[in-house]
Amino acid sequence: MDMSNTSTIYSRKKLEKVEKLLINTDLKIQDIAIDLGFNSISSLNQVFKRRFGQTPMSFRKSKL
Repeated sequence: MDMSNTSTIYSRKKLEKVEKLLINTDLKIQDIAIDLGFNSISSLNQVFKRRFGQTPMSFRKSKL
């Protein structure tokens, strides 16, 4: 398996964890970002929006 594929799988798994935490907990998005190793909230926002088409905050609100 090449490194870019491994990186993609790792990123996907991280975003799946973010998704679950947004739905199932009331953790602050900043805490989720830090706990899962994102450099900043804006880094999480950028990656999350690319995958889900909305920010983590919007995603959480839509699931409530």
